[in-house]
Amino acid sequence: MSTKIITAVMHCKQKEHSKIIERGIKVRDGLYANIILYPAPPTDAVHFTMLLDAAITAQGDAKGGGKPATTARNTATDALFATLENLVLYVNGLFKGDKDKLSKSGFDTSNDPAPHGIPAAPVIKRIENGDTPHSAKIFLAKTTSSLNTLKESVTYILQMAEDASKEENFRTVLQIKNQHKLVVVNLTRGREEFFRIAESNSTGQSDWSETASFIPQ
Repeated sequence: MSTKIITAVMHCKQKEHSKIIERGIKVRDGLYANIILYPAPPTDAVHFTMLLDAAITAQGDAKGGGKPATTARNTATDALFATLENLVLYVNGLFKGDKDKLSKSGFDTSNDPAPHGIPAAPVIKRIENGDTPHSAKIFLAKTTSSLNTLKESVTYILQMAEDASKEENFRTVLQIKNQHKLVVVNLTRGREEFFRIAESNSTGQSDWSETASFIPQ
């Protein structure tokens, strides 16, 4: 029977902004601190540090900056993610099958369990009128997060604002463990409302989802 060869793996996906930054920090402190093992990465240390710092800054700005700041965060973490993908190929090209040397890069290895970390930001799929007048029901896109597989308890935090341009305008209107019961009642008919959602587990809270608007009937 053949044995599966151990490889370095990302253990994060595009748009998992917090996890991408966490991986970037580990690679900065691993791969770029081991120049003897990893002498010629495809991205030099200075450029990588710039990409990581930009992603960290943009992540902080997105928490209170509205849609332009969110777009900037997405652009910065996408650039960091693409660079990490090239680096994991570089690491595997040098030490595929050697767990000890692979692990020194800051990447996980393929026989490590996926880290049980902070959830990825949820995605609002659509918003519909609720079963009662002047209400809204929010539907989330399905996720392949390991949190679902592990059946960990996740709390959904729903915030609402009449004006989404400022962070302080959002207020929490619902916290619940069942994503199928994301319903807001007693809204004002015909007035546009803006919604965003985060997930929270025992490790911490995800990024906020992209903001979605809805006009209740």
